[in-house]
Amino acid sequence: MSRVDADARVTRYIQFVGVVRIAYGVIALFRPRLWPRFFRLDADDPDARAWNAFLGSRDIAIGVHALLARDPVRQNDAIWLNQGCEVFDTMVVGQEIRHGRPFGMFTAAGIVFNAGMHAIWLRVRLLRR
Repeated sequence: MSRVDADARVTRYIQFVGVVRIAYGVIALFRPRLWPRFFRLDADDPDARAWNAFLGSRDIAIGVHALLARDPVRQNDAIWLNQGCEVFDTMVVGQEIRHGRPFGMFTAAGIVFNAGMHAIWLRVRLLRR
């Protein structure tokens, strides 16, 4: 694959993740009961809604950063930032399992989402070589 093709793919991956993060964040902020209900958490629990909104606002900021990453230096920053978030999110899921959270929708979704995002960022890193 040519360098131009690889760079175009990297840009598409970064923009795709940016859009996904912004979509998650907007839903978390403006439909605060949707994600807790989806993860089979108590949608009336203010803590579940608040934490979801915190994550949503984080994802909006990271998503906007990814969409604005046009040059290689900013793209590299976006890759590190996004991959770092996935590493820490994976640690959170691991901590929840370690502390006895039963394997349910929250845990399964966390594992699947993080695995998918790790795969994207590993692919992007390989394309940047």
